[in-house]
Amino acid sequence: MILDLLTNLEKFINTHDDNIYPLIKTGVIHFQFEAIHPFYDGNGRTGRILMILYLTMTKLLDYPVLFLSGYIHQHKQQYYEILQYTQQSSDYTQMINYILDAILVQSRVTSQKIIGIQQLIIQLEQQITDVIPKKSSAITWSLLKNPFSTLQHFADDIGVTRHTARSYITRLTAAQIIQKTVIGKYTLISVPAFIHLLSE
Repeated sequence: MILDLLTNLEKFINTHDDNIYPLIKTGVIHFQFEAIHPFYDGNGRTGRILMILYLTMTKLLDYPVLFLSGYIHQHKQQYYEILQYTQQSSDYTQMINYILDAILVQSRVTSQKIIGIQQLIIQLEQQITDVIPKKSSAITWSLLKNPFSTLQHFADDIGVTRHTARSYITRLTAAQIIQKTVIGKYTLISVPAFIHLLSE
């Protein structure tokens, strides 16, 4: 039965001539997946990822950067009540409205985060230029590509030896641009301002 229901859902997801606007369809897809509940664990996470993949597939998102889980976690009680109501009534209105609200709110949050990251790139590159002028651009992008990086990865990424990378890390740490965190035998480097921005 689960395979039949998932096959039906797959056909629904991949039908593009049903005249249902993708934002509306996103709510229906999410509810259908959660109602099928195909796995012992991880249905919630998978159902949320499915929405983002669908929005990307339908070109409403260029990249899968929308974090709908943030909204759902903040309004968890309402979410479960709507799931139960939809299950009992087969009325999708509340579920669709809830998902539309989630997309709207998280789109605004994500836009602000992207603006913050753009501003951080400019600020960070200027700060790094003051410390290591010749490699400032490469170092900036390396530090922002991965929130946490190892010495070896940092060295490989910017094309220098481990010795030179260690020297750069020492100078950047002294300038309070990055911080080092020792975990076992590894030293992880990160930009606190970037971690804070991602965590908001």
